[in-house]
Amino acid sequence: MNPSTIIRGAGLTFPDSADDKDYEIEACTDYILKPGKPYVQMVTTVFNNEDRDLGLYVGDYINGSGELEQWTSSNAGLGEILTANLGVLAYIGYGEAEGVSYGVVPLPVEGSPEPRSSFFTTSGVSYIMQSQSIIRVIFGESPNFVVPARGSKSYTRYFVVGGGSGGDVVEAEAEAKGLATGTLRGCVHAGGRLLPGSRVSVLRGRGVAAPYVTGDDGCFVGELPEGTYQVAASRRGYMYEGNSASPVFHPVTVRAGETTEVHMELPATGRLRVEVRELMPGGGASAAPVPARVSVVGFDPSPEPVITLDSIAGQVRTGTFFDIGFDPVPFGLVWLEYAGADGTVEFDVEPGQYQVFVSRGPEYSLFQQPIQIAAGQTTTVHAEIVRVVDTTGFVSSDYHVHTIHSADSRVNLTDRALQFAGEGVDNVIVTDHHAHTDLTPVIERLGLQRFLRSTIGEEITTWDYGHFNAYPLKIDPSRPSRGSTDWAVAAPPGRDFPQYGSFSLSPAELYELAVNGPTSTPNTTIQINHIDSFFQPLRIDTSLVPPQTFLSPEQRLAFRLDPNGGNLFFHFPALELWNGAGRSHQAQFLQQRIGIWMNHLNQGLRTTFIADTDTHEFRNLNTAGARTWTPSSSDEPQNIDPAEVARAVDAGKAVGGQGPYVQARLLAADGSGGIADFTLSGSTDVRSQNGAVDLEIHVQAPLWAEYDTIEIYANAQTTPTLTVDGVPTLFTAVPERVLRLGTDFTRDQVVVRNDVPGAARWETRLTIPFRGLARDTWFVVVVKGSDGVSRPMFPVFARDLRSQGNSVLADLLDGNLGELGTMALAATNALYADVDGEPGFQAPWSSR
Repeated sequence: MNPSTIIRGAGLTFPDSADDKDYEIEACTDYILKPGKPYVQMVTTVFNNEDRDLGLYVGDYINGSGELEQWTSSNAGLGEILTANLGVLAYIGYGEAEGVSYGVVPLPVEGSPEPRSSFFTTSGVSYIMQSQSIIRVIFGESPNFVVPARGSKSYTRYFVVGGGSGGDVVEAEAEAKGLATGTLRGCVHAGGRLLPGSRVSVLRGRGVAAPYVTGDDGCFVGELPEGTYQVAASRRGYMYEGNSASPVFHPVTVRAGETTEVHMELPATGRLRVEVRELMPGGGASAAPVPARVSVVGFDPSPEPVITLDSIAGQVRTGTFFDIGFDPVPFGLVWLEYAGADGTVEFDVEPGQYQVFVSRGPEYSLFQQPIQIAAGQTTTVHAEIVRVVDTTGFVSSDYHVHTIHSADSRVNLTDRALQFAGEGVDNVIVTDHHAHTDLTPVIERLGLQRFLRSTIGEEITTWDYGHFNAYPLKIDPSRPSRGSTDWAVAAPPGRDFPQYGSFSLSPAELYELAVNGPTSTPNTTIQINHIDSFFQPLRIDTSLVPPQTFLSPEQRLAFRLDPNGGNLFFHFPALELWNGAGRSHQAQFLQQRIGIWMNHLNQGLRTTFIADTDTHEFRNLNTAGARTWTPSSSDEPQNIDPAEVARAVDAGKAVGGQGPYVQARLLAADGSGGIADFTLSGSTDVRSQNGAVDLEIHVQAPLWAEYDTIEIYANAQTTPTLTVDGVPTLFTAVPERVLRLGTDFTRDQVVVRNDVPGAARWETRLTIPFRGLARDTWFVVVVKGSDGVSRPMFPVFARDLRSQGNSVLADLLDGNLGELGTMALAATNALYADVDGEPGFQAPWSSR
């Protein structure tokens, strides 16, 4: 992201002196590592080669790049904060990174009127501005770091490597600043045994002064500045001390040179073990282990205490022990885990009553069972699920997936592979920001080859004019990123500024580099992601023929684009219309983006609609969202051909959905037998000599994904829903027909197995005749569930359920009709009817 664009877009001031200016300066950083110290002292000296004093805003960009929770000593808790003053910025390892911590300690710049530093965080990347308030800079404050003409000036900070606790960074800060400290040590017990990996937070005032993680011995120790503190302990899956719903804080006083001890006793907890087996459709006793998601529905009896902080962006919620902002479990779920290839998973759960659900995405039935978790005991559940939706000849893919290799994601490769196998996605296209990731070795190590295929992709991430996914790609083993696409274009040292003619690639140039670059394949294709981030900033009106951009030369220059360049619209093969798992993502698709796509179709720009997730997280279940099916020569994940998937995208042979699975065919009603469909050997075009076609629609859905409306779009009229500087950029579309359950179609229940509860599907087959067509016509089908008519898909797609009216377990299990939640939704790509007697399909706007 471009900081100047973000800040100016919010109506604030970005210092012109800090925006793409070429100064005659040099800089050198000395790294000083003293024996036995857990930190590196970094001293950067800036040399001013100009004949005038130069005021500069100085600091560091920092990205954790791992399974790390961010914490800053800024009167808050754990979690990313947009901006604040700070003493230290720390990263605390969890998961595979547990036992490691990092941090930065900025020191006051000599002569600066502001001793404190400040920071700004967005998309996982932080910028620390040394001895300056970012807020005041936004409102016009001049630099405090002034380098004299032909002189030099330095600033210093410490980079700390710790043993897994943010308190390690606090200790280094105290040493660097010469603060008097004492020792705080303690242990956490549970059920009479020491508890490694527990979180211990030391509070001072309203914020966390130092967070600790107990080691293998269940204990922690650290040096703290002298003073009075409150200390409490927590661990996921355990109640707080005294079986309380809130933590017990122990007052302690730390004195210089002395040791203070505090010990905490959490109650014993319970465990849940789930064994998942897949039974084959049609009967028979054979069953096999299968990856799946295990969701515990209910209410957390020991919720995370929230620490709020007022910031320029509003109130920020941070956690006392854990980061609650990055990857929260959806409302209604206590916890979730994934069973692997052996179908088994086991984890801690606080004692209490819950409902356990086992799912494997929209092609499978849903298992559920009430459970009572008791302290000191393991509850075992045997779950059976069945594939109830028939997708023969088609495979599902998620085309937009991030891992730990992206700057704004913390999901390790093991978790990512387990999750997609457990969600029933056949092919995961990993599209890290400017990095190429191959999950294949991880899939093989986990024994998941029968369940999941990996495709190498990349999200090409421009700062200002959109993101683009290219796939399939190759690995470049010579590069740390394993491959990336340089949309910004390399320039000689010191010449990377617009004033020297250094500009970023235009969209057309970016496409050319992506599909014909050094890591491309013969079948590499590309999609525009979350397409409003492309059409909106570039002021592209797709209702014009051809689409046109309305950026002034000054606006182009602000995006580092050639101010004298031509039309910035370029026809990409695919558009990501729907990315995500919740109501807002579905609304974006139908209310802001679908019309952009249909504007393309109306002028003959055949473009493929893609549904995927853009998942960066793990437990918030964004991964359990939209997906796209394409025709395949094999139904087995290990035999999926990424090139075949890409060719299907280029050919418009794809259907997308979250819950339902919809297919459509267009049949010529002139006796010719012509058919248009999305199959591997078929065509999306059909010709009818008499202007008559039949649209066949086939919908399948598991019983937990109810639908009640089918919309048919045909050469659709579009309507702007957003204008930027007078330019319409976002569009919705008007369906030709709207069909309602009970009035226009039926939803039949088809039983797949009688001996497994819920092993059935909803199914609808209908044929809609279109007669007397005088113009060539494209058709798109959308299937959806409506609030108050169909039930939301909780807890398989668990996001957005209303908390009001859902205060006890029974409320969560009553079907949740009319209580928001994620509704069923699916859509096809376009099928084309050639009826006008002229060769080829004539788009509706071709005569404009």
